[in-house]
Amino acid sequence: MGRFYAGGATKVRVFKVMYNHLANPFALRWLQQNEDVRILHLRRYNLLKLYISKLLMPMRSRVQVFAPVAAVRTRVDPARAIASMRKTVQLYDRFDQLFERHRRLPLCYEDLFDGQFLRTETAALVCEFLEVERLPMKSRIVKLNPESIRDMIVNYDELAAVISRTEFADMLG
Repeated sequence: MGRFYAGGATKVRVFKVMYNHLANPFALRWLQQNEDVRILHLRRYNLLKLYISKLLMPMRSRVQVFAPVAAVRTRVDPARAIASMRKTVQLYDRFDQLFERHRRLPLCYEDLFDGQFLRTETAALVCEFLEVERLPMKSRIVKLNPESIRDMIVNYDELAAVISRTEFADMLG
């Protein structure tokens, strides 16, 4: 990590770290000790969609596509979905505590894109945070999953009946 940051003349160096990467004590310690590292913390608001997306991943031959593909559907165990969403909330809280001394910009996945373009207001926030020139940002990758949870789940009514009685009820919409 030190060599990554020390080399070259670029103004900004960016890398992606997933929560499971922070289970590595070396990586976690290095990031915590280097408080000058700025963190773009990308989170999903809709934790139910996050859970469903993870379930659907193994059902696809590719996780990144450049043209629309047919939707796939799965069955969701309500108890497992709730447990996963609660665990994710705990991860978000733990992350905030671990990196409370770092400059952070929380970003919401649902607010990132308008079609394939990074939303203007999000791009402005990111560029200002990284202190780089603002340029148009477009992704060639298209979303795999439909917007509606109902279109991804074969047992939607069963799931909705259970989720609607939890703190995650607003994630059904």
